[in-house]
Amino acid sequence: MRLYSKGHSRADIPFCNRREGNPAKKSFLPFMCYFILFLFFSKSLDAQNKTYKFMGLQITYPSGCTINGIEKESNIIMGESCSFVLSALFRDGSEERMKVSASRISAATFGLAILGLGTEDLTNSQILLLDVLMNSSVFSGPLYSHVIEANNEGVEDTYAYMDYSGRCYQETRITEKLYYNPFKGRVYSKIIGDYLVSFVMQIPSTHSFNYLQQVANSLSYSF
Repeated sequence: MRLYSKGHSRADIPFCNRREGNPAKKSFLPFMCYFILFLFFSKSLDAQNKTYKFMGLQITYPSGCTINGIEKESNIIMGESCSFVLSALFRDGSEERMKVSASRISAATFGLAILGLGTEDLTNSQILLLDVLMNSSVFSGPLYSHVIEANNEGVEDTYAYMDYSGRCYQETRITEKLYYNPFKGRVYSKIIGDYLVSFVMQIPSTHSFNYLQQVANSLSYSF
């Protein structure tokens, strides 16, 4: 069997044609380039993240966010607690906000002492559900026209959440009409050790909760 046509030798075949027989080598180089770029950018993004520590806990958040409104409290009745607001401002001018509150789980936290109950009388799921209901009913933020009832909710052993929507006043004008913008809210409560941490989110109606939920999911011990 002839490998080359009569009258031609291997030297007569163009160099580029000789290398076409091994496509694996051609595809390997781009793959390595993509892999190296992926490692570089993933490390760059991680390096841009910041860590905020509170009460032996911590969260990780993008450097584009800001934390303000920090309040720390410690008293005999309620115990140690901490709260702050995380704000994410995007290039289109929209903003996502999340209030984070942490406290030791106690009967005083929920007013259970009035009922003669202690936290040992409640399951984790009941504590989480109670915290979600309390935070959704007394949402701390601008004046809202109304909050529409929850459209998505869930309770597990260590966390619970409730999604809802509403309308907040944007501005008032000379006319008698009221102007407001729709928003979406989420309360995400989590038990970690002896602490109950509440994440109360407010985002524009066109956004999803993915951005702030990733920050909430990063909750861990700081030691």
